[in-house]
Amino acid sequence: MAHVKMNRGELLNPPWTANPKVTGGFLYETPFHLMDLCRYLFGEVQTVYCEAKQNISTEELDTFAIMMTFVSGTIVNFVTYAHAGWSFPFESLEVYGKYSTVATQELEKVMYAPGLQQAAHIHDFYQLSIEEKWGYKEEDRLFIDAIIHGTKPPVTAEDGFRSIQLLEAIYESAKTGKMIDFRHAAPSK
Repeated sequence: MAHVKMNRGELLNPPWTANPKVTGGFLYETPFHLMDLCRYLFGEVQTVYCEAKQNISTEELDTFAIMMTFVSGTIVNFVTYAHAGWSFPFESLEVYGKYSTVATQELEKVMYAPGLQQAAHIHDFYQLSIEEKWGYKEEDRLFIDAIIHGTKPPVTAEDGFRSIQLLEAIYESAKTGKMIDFRHAAPSK
């Protein structure tokens, strides 16, 4: 089981971030990246259910509580809000296993509690450059390797399609109040 939180401080600056005609909607603006991380960690989504509402924005849904069940059996509770005022940490991930937990605060700290009656291990990445701790350096290297050496790209067009499919299903669930079951969706081409 996992709990994911992604809060954006505001949709005021730059002004286009609040325009769904430009971004595709709030979920496409920033939470999209943690949705990708969930798929990377837990595999493909089997079902999704979302409760959402419009709190501050006049043009779109800006508050989401999303429940996803993955084919792997992992259940993820994902909450995101567009107007949190940048309260730290604005993104966190907690993954729970048998008597163990892995938790993040931003990309600054990772805590691993390996089991009962054992000390937790905390890793602090605050001093690393943004390019290093946010993975940009590794991402660029893998992309360049794929072009120059013909290695498999770390992200495929299929990955992109599935991410968009997931976000569209979340919006559909938010609008209809129904659970979306990917087992009954039309197969991808």
